[in-house]
Amino acid sequence: MSKNNNDGEAKRVHFYANKDSHIRFRASLEKHNMTMSEFFRACCDAVIDDEESMLNFLESYKLKSKKHSKRNLKILKKDAEKSDDILSDLGIGEDDTESLFDFIADQHPEI
Repeated sequence: MSKNNNDGEAKRVHFYANKDSHIRFRASLEKHNMTMSEFFRACCDAVIDDEESMLNFLESYKLKSKKHSKRNLKILKKDAEKSDDILSDLGIGEDDTESLFDFIADQHPEI
């Protein structure tokens, strides 16, 4: 997600929350002098950038969530470690990965 998305290609995100949760969420964000849009953009950027605090939050959430089984989480963690090891063995770093995605985006803007 671009930090300054002025390219006219912005996407809208919708989600459902009950009225009470929505009111409490907006009030909580107001204490931090933050809009909902700013909050969600910050969360998106944190996930994209693999910020450790966001990754820790996501792991914590998944452990508490009934949607995510511990078995599946263990498999996902093992797969992530394998992929990191493979990229490391190939000498592919974070900058290389971003360059690859930029190249693909340039060649195929429709994706």
